[in-house]
Amino acid sequence: MRLLWIGAPRSSRSPVATDEEVQIMRQAARGAGGRDAGRVERAIVLQVLRDDRPERWSRSALARELIDCEPALIELALARLRQDGVLLGAGTRVCASLATHRLDELELIGV
Repeated sequence: MRLLWIGAPRSSRSPVATDEEVQIMRQAARGAGGRDAGRVERAIVLQVLRDDRPERWSRSALARELIDCEPALIELALARLRQDGVLLGAGTRVCASLATHRLDELELIGV
């Protein structure tokens, strides 16, 4: 499967990760394999796109849904997804970005 980036090149986008998120990413990357982090990222995206829940999710609600995932991996995944523009976040709440919703509408995101 090939990924296609539509939009500004990565180098021209401004970073959105906070210092705390960068620290979490570094800590989790040292202690966790990329495979586990990717699995958690996919689980988060599928959760925030659910039709039977409000659009905005709190971090604690996501953690309750992802009970088999390590909290550090959840934080790492949230930071990466926000950094890459997959999720939007304000305070303790996150939601899917417009681009993520559009990809879902095009049925490009699925299990």
